[in-house]
Amino acid sequence: MAGNTKTENNEPTNMKTLLFLFCMLTGISATAQSLPVKISADSVMLKKSGELQVWAYKLKIQNTGKELTSLVLKHRIFLHHETGPQGEARSPLTFIEKKIDVPLLKAGATETNTTDGMEFVLDPALKVSAERDILKGIWVRLFTADGKEVGSFVKPASLAKKQPWQ
Repeated sequence: MAGNTKTENNEPTNMKTLLFLFCMLTGISATAQSLPVKISADSVMLKKSGELQVWAYKLKIQNTGKELTSLVLKHRIFLHHETGPQGEARSPLTFIEKKIDVPLLKAGATETNTTDGMEFVLDPALKVSAERDILKGIWVRLFTADGKEVGSFVKPASLAKKQPWQ
């Protein structure tokens, strides 16, 4: 192979050089980049009374970096507004978007928030589950006042491709 020597790890030298140049030009680190705030979210039933169920997402925000101020937490909850008696979707996937102001997130701090409760009336005789059939996921993003993203979480991960944030 003329002009394409191999290194000890068997990777072509010119490919390594191209990757290095690309990373230098774009500012991308060759190691995985991580945001300073880790976010997680889980659905939780807040209330159940007869056919009425109230669901929300509990958000956990952990700052692994320096103190941050004037943050905006935006979340999108994806759901089907209508389902059939077996839980099948009868409406397109849509989302509810809200934002929460986070005035201060101290270095090393962990905070929890809960999204607004969503009420569902479910006939117990049917096989519909709010958590399985109606709620389809959540995407949470945390921004500084100037719009820089400092944290992100999407569950399930496939939502990021199927429902791009625009």
